Amino acid sequence: MWIAIGILAFLAALICAILLSPVKIILKNDEQNELLLRYKYWFKTFGEEPNPDDPIVKALLSATGVERLQSKNVQKNIQSDGLKKTVRASFSMLIDLLKEVVALLKHCTVTRLHIKIRASGDDVDDAAIHYGQCCAATYSLLNILRSFLKVRKRGCNMDLGCNFFEKSVFRYEVILSIRAYRVLGGLWRVALAETKRMEAKKKPQQK
Repeated sequence: MWIAIGILAFLAALICAILLSPVKIILKNDEQNELLLRYKYWFKTFGEEPNPDDPIVKALLSATGVERLQSKNVQKNIQSDGLKKTVRASFSMLIDLLKEVVALLKHCTVTRLHIKIRASGDDVDDAAIHYGQCCAATYSLLNILRSFLKVRKRGCNMDLGCNFFEKSVFRYEVILSIRAYRVLGGLWRVALAETKRMEAKKKPQQK
């Protein structure tokens, strides 16, 4: 009996740990200014080596309806359902998805906001003007983020300066943190809405 209770307690603790653990969304750019998007959960970072055949990614794309936006599926749906129905279904899916993204953002915490800017110009005066513009834009962005997101002060690092005789530099790294159960809840609602759309699509065919 005590063994069974111990197993149940362990499973309950494990489920709570999984649901309450943070999912970290990492946005940054590389030296070529290409946007890099990564996801980190526990000790695993996803997206470092994108795999189009990843079964988990494919399942999420299918369940939420995002796969309908892939070019091959768009053409297929246009041929089978017509342009009007395809556009309507795609817009419906995007609206549901955007609603969940906006709702999830309210529960996100910016744990890291690192920005490095080196302003340059044709001469010293031009570089100084660009530096002032970059400062104004950067701190305005920070104020906007703080108005609707939690931003940890110790996670902010604004490294702004001038490169009078070198190229301009703009590097950033933003890490958003949100509890796993909120992400799963959002995915569930989007997937449920997609299931209803698919059921509504099949009804006329059954008559």
